[in-house]
Amino acid sequence: MNSNDVVHPIFSEIPPPDAKLWRYLSFAKFASLLHSQKLHFTRVDRLDDHFEGVWPRSDLEYWQQPLFRTFDVPSFTKQFKCNVAASCWVESPHESAAMWRLYTPGEEGVAITTTFGKLQSLVKTVGEDARWLADAARVMYIDHFNEGLIKNLGKGERLPNLLAPFMLKNISYAHEKEVRALVVSRPDEIGSDGFDLQISLNDFVDEIVGNPFCQTWFTDVVAGLADRYNLGSKRHRSALSPDIFYMTGQERKG
Repeated sequence: MNSNDVVHPIFSEIPPPDAKLWRYLSFAKFASLLHSQKLHFTRVDRLDDHFEGVWPRSDLEYWQQPLFRTFDVPSFTKQFKCNVAASCWVESPHESAAMWRLYTPGEEGVAITTTFGKLQSLVKTVGEDARWLADAARVMYIDHFNEGLIKNLGKGERLPNLLAPFMLKNISYAHEKEVRALVVSRPDEIGSDGFDLQISLNDFVDEIVGNPFCQTWFTDVVAGLADRYNLGSKRHRSALSPDIFYMTGQERKG
């Protein structure tokens, strides 16, 4: 990113360009990614966390003062969730056993890695259209019941941007260390299934890692699919795999 680029206030927490990002996928979603060569952004109203896009309680109470009675926050939130889509990643130099368990049920999942610089460059291509806002950054974790954005503002500080809740997550998800690529559109421009962004798999994907808890046959299936799309060189065995555990003395390559 050029130092002269204007950064929207909701994207202020930016990792370094080489920060490693993980996305844990079911095998079906992994196959879809390779087949379509498109990165999927889920419309926020389709996410299963009811805190998504929601102001912390104290902020909601602030917006509901008589001074702002023309601003119906609950209605705005419900409507705007249909205009925002997200691609969510885990920022970590290491893979996570917890993420494997949470996001790849059935022990048949796949993780891909990229860097923050690649993700940000990709999503910013959407923002080249003036009708869209698009960028990426770390999400902020907050206790929606006991913390707020507004009550901690200093004298003279501006109120938070109205899109701020879309880069917030409840503190209960802090273990995910999420980096989020976000696209914001005008009404009715994001479909009910979300938004897909064309990618070059070889350029965007750094690693393909199979679930460490999977059976051997599944490792072979992932290898075959990666080879089919000329991504065999990207495939890496999980560092958590029993096959490479140093105590066994029977490390297996591949």
